[in-house]
Amino acid sequence: VEQQRTLYELVRTGAIELSTLRRQVLAGEAEIGGKRFGSLMPNEMCHYGLIDCAIAGDFRAMIDLLSEGDLSSCSSGRQELLRYLLRRTTKSHFMVEPLEQMKDDDRHTLVLYLCMFEGDVKLFRKYLTRYNAYDELHLFVNSEDHRFVQQLLGELGSDYDWSRTDANGMTILQKLANAGNLPAIEDLTGRMTLEQMNSLCSMKYSALNLAARLNLIEIVRVLAATGIDLNVMSEDEKLPVFWLIQYANPRSIVQQTIDSATDLTAFSSELCLLHRAIEYGNEDVLRYLIEDCKVDPTRIYSNCNNVLHVAAGFDRSRILSYLLTIPGLRKIVNNCNLVKNSPLNIACKEGHIRSARVLLEQGAANTDTCGEYGLNALAFAMYTNNVKLARCLFRYDATIGNPLSSDFQPINMAIRNRNIRMLELLLRRGVDVHSAPLCFINAVYAQARDIVQLLISRGVKHVNHRDEFCQTALHLCVERGEYEMARDLIRYGAAINAKNRSGMTPLHLAVQRANVRLVQLLLDHKCSVDELNYHGETPLIRAVVSNNITIVKILLNNGASIERLRNSDPPVLLYLVQENHEEILDYLLEHYQFNANEQDAYGNTLLYVATQHNHINIVKLLVDKYHAKTNPTNHKKLTPLMIARVKEYKEIFHFLEARLLVEE
Repeated sequence: VEQQRTLYELVRTGAIELSTLRRQVLAGEAEIGGKRFGSLMPNEMCHYGLIDCAIAGDFRAMIDLLSEGDLSSCSSGRQELLRYLLRRTTKSHFMVEPLEQMKDDDRHTLVLYLCMFEGDVKLFRKYLTRYNAYDELHLFVNSEDHRFVQQLLGELGSDYDWSRTDANGMTILQKLANAGNLPAIEDLTGRMTLEQMNSLCSMKYSALNLAARLNLIEIVRVLAATGIDLNVMSEDEKLPVFWLIQYANPRSIVQQTIDSATDLTAFSSELCLLHRAIEYGNEDVLRYLIEDCKVDPTRIYSNCNNVLHVAAGFDRSRILSYLLTIPGLRKIVNNCNLVKNSPLNIACKEGHIRSARVLLEQGAANTDTCGEYGLNALAFAMYTNNVKLARCLFRYDATIGNPLSSDFQPINMAIRNRNIRMLELLLRRGVDVHSAPLCFINAVYAQARDIVQLLISRGVKHVNHRDEFCQTALHLCVERGEYEMARDLIRYGAAINAKNRSGMTPLHLAVQRANVRLVQLLLDHKCSVDELNYHGETPLIRAVVSNNITIVKILLNNGASIERLRNSDPPVLLYLVQENHEEILDYLLEHYQFNANEQDAYGNTLLYVATQHNHINIVKLLVDKYHAKTNPTNHKKLTPLMIARVKEYKEIFHFLEARLLVEE
């Protein structure tokens, strides 16, 4: 503010031109009296977010400028400075255009805001009356200046309609509650009717709802003492008492919003006060409801949850201990909710070991009760990968149930979670090592070589078990590039030539994945090199089609049948030509005497196909190196030269034409 006054005086006395000052301020170059002046920080919080410190020291002048309209008495420099300062209020929601173009309503609103910032109630009342802006009063009562608002409302006449609302349906009282203005509320409650105080905004909040929602305890106390309705349910289905419980208030405060009309035993679990107190760990209020209000804690609610389910779900172990001391509650410790989970099942499903321990120690909860998915408490501990919880359950003689699917088989769950400690614990507890046929497959999926080695050391017999895709663990190792695991499985006796549902052996898959190490591993362990898949392809054919010359050479050097490749249907050489795989084509023609004039079922030669696809390099290779016939006809009497001319492949056409002339 002092800096702004300094600038103001400099402009007023003519020590600096306003245009120069504005330019320097925007550029951050203004230096006056040894102080550098710059633009306000872009994210600087202004008072109420409406006006910045540039005008905070001269509200009266601003009010005069905006309200009188006639500034003839002011010097031109002062008028210009005031307008400049107004334009600098970039955080203002009302200053969006030049002063001369402001609408009357915007100008009036700005005047009232400035009066409020000035803190002059008399001046505010003057312009409020002049502009007849009583309907806009709600814009100003949420001010942080509680004294100003209290004094302003106190001076309003008895004829003021306190039921007036803003666009959101909020009354003055609700605005005051939102602003936390206790003194003004204390004064106002004596001047309003109960009907006005019980008014609801568009979100169905009363003033009491709003105060409780913000945990404004003193305002709640004042409003509750007026006899206001304590049981107004807001649009989000919350009573004032819900909020007070949520904020961990003691019974002395919460009971102020409970009367004879409050539903203490709501059938809906979400609306039950007991459940609300348990959810937010408010033990004092829970004891008050059970011991003083005599709410039945054994009641079953709409989703078949009881208080033990709720406490277990939110891990309220202290509350669980208290509840289990109440006569009758131990009888429902094994009750199941709508999805068949007992309190212990819920605690284990959520991984709440403290609550599970309380239920086991104090409630003697049954560990065999099966809940959703057919899982019991121990199976839920496996599902959540919780070794500590599993050990706790084992101390109470928990056993493995019969899961509905292999996905929930304990050994499979431990393996999928890559939890070797859990797996070892299960095996030490006598779980059958052969009870999970998918164990090796799951270990590969989990990329857990240590588990594979553990299963091998235990002599598990399911190394060749197949999944729903007819894949073995070895197939998966090859598909995922798991060289070490594949080697371990092969040494353990994995079927090296097993076929999946497409007839692919591990060697087929290794070739398809272009994994040279795995191809060599399988060949070193004497896999069958010429097995056919269900499409009639050998690994060599797959390698050729995949254009992998390295693997082609490895397979041929390890005895792969060249005749199967030679007799493939359709001819594999035609595919090589079509895909422009020149290197493998050249290798086969040179080293294995394939026919450079080979034809398909339609009489199309390799040269014809190369011409069709405009592969000039293949055309030259076939003609120059392997002396393929230059212009053979197919069954339709078409020649490569005709195709080149029709498709305008000029380079091929001229090449073939020249060779044809030489031959003639």
